[in-house]
Amino acid sequence: NLPFDTMRDFVPVSPIASQHSVLVMHPSVPAKSLLEFIALAKSRPGVFNFASPGIGSYDHLAMLMFQSRTGIDATHVPYKGTADAVTALLSGGEVSVMFGSIGTITPHVKSGRLKALAITAAARVAALPEVPSTAEAGLQDFEIFSWNGVFAPAGTPKDIVAKINREVVTMLRAPDVLERLSSLGFVPAGSTSEEFSVQLRAELDRWARVLRELKIDRQKL
Repeated sequence: NLPFDTMRDFVPVSPIASQHSVLVMHPSVPAKSLLEFIALAKSRPGVFNFASPGIGSYDHLAMLMFQSRTGIDATHVPYKGTADAVTALLSGGEVSVMFGSIGTITPHVKSGRLKALAITAAARVAALPEVPSTAEAGLQDFEIFSWNGVFAPAGTPKDIVAKINREVVTMLRAPDVLERLSSLGFVPAGSTSEEFSVQLRAELDRWARVLRELKIDRQKL
């Protein structure tokens, strides 16, 4: 029950970047590929616990979509944020699998403390070039990404919105910014306020449709 209406109370200024998620698990899970894990989870319904930063979070919904697509049955264990969820996964006690953002997960994958099976993208990404995309790993049409952007309060004068937009778009074209975002697993964006408004409406409609398809009541998440 959010105390605001996204489309009514904010003015979209510009998107900043998007970031795909990675399906990761504790190394103790005996699966070397995405399809192996799906087969393993199907053979052990209810055995695997998956972590998320909280009920209704992006990573929670990503796992619900994954379960719906693959037919696996795993138990959700919500935490009070990403740091707590990743810490629990690293310990390998309460949970053994989760979806996490590339920026958060990459250091633990490179250190070998977590095992990455697939990235929710159409192709591999520069931050984790050794990890296949979900399509490459055998799960087609499963591209999920989070994004962030700049907003202003409703009623902000159009010339102010346009000025902020120009500054943001210019910043996103700077080589050092592009390099930094790419190293963290982000795909730089940047567009007009009008284009961002269309994107926002599409995203709201998309996730509302996902909730309907999964038969999830938003009030009960």
